[in-house]
Amino acid sequence: MAFQDIRAEIEAGIALPKCQKCGCMAYVLRHLADALPQLDGPMAHDLQAVVEAALARMQPVAYDCFGCAHCYPAVAYQAWVEREGHQM
Repeated sequence: MAFQDIRAEIEAGIALPKCQKCGCMAYVLRHLADALPQLDGPMAHDLQAVVEAALARMQPVAYDCFGCAHCYPAVAYQAWVEREGHQM
């Protein structure tokens, strides 16, 4: 998976009200917001803008995890690990 896959998962998830209040989403967005400025290139900068926009849409965290069948931030996180080779 690549930056565009991470972007797609973040954008799809943050559009859902449940994800806007989820600790999973908040955790992944914060990690990406910290890690992306250390990377160079247009795709990293584009993803950074997506993450910043998603952070702006977040609501106060109401729950850690709903245990959704498809967890958008978890899929984005896995794509990040596959791409960057390290975990949060």
